[in-house]
Amino acid sequence: MPIYKLKYFANRGRAEPSRLVFAAAGVEYEDIRFDPEQWQSEKESVSASGKYPFGQMPVLEVDGEVIAQSQAIARYLANEFELAGKTNLDKAKVDMVVDALEDINKGLIEMWYAEDETRQVCHI
Repeated sequence: MPIYKLKYFANRGRAEPSRLVFAAAGVEYEDIRFDPEQWQSEKESVSASGKYPFGQMPVLEVDGEVIAQSQAIARYLANEFELAGKTNLDKAKVDMVVDALEDINKGLIEMWYAEDETRQVCHI
C-alpha cells in the first residue's frame, strides 16, 4: 500500500474533498496541517526542491511523488480507490458535480472577501 501525505492549512478548505475521499475509501494517510507561519517557513525552506510545484498547497505525496492542485488530487484519489465511477460517462458525471461545487466555492470565497456592503449578496 502506498504511503500518502496530504499537506494543507489547518482548516477544511481545498483539501477537504481529498480528506473525504480518504474517509470514504477507509484509507489511512498522514494529514499534515500548517498554520500560516509554519507554511511560510516551509515554503521558503524548500522553494527550489519541487516539493510544492506551484508554491502553494494542497499537495499530496504518494511514495515521495508530489501531486499539486486540489481537484487533481481529489480526482486521482477517487480513481485510485475506485470511487470515481466505473465508466467514462460515470466519471464525467462525477466531474460535472465536482466542478459545479467548485463554482459555488469560488462564489462563496468571493463573497467572504467582498467589502461589507456587498458581502450580503453572493453572485454565484
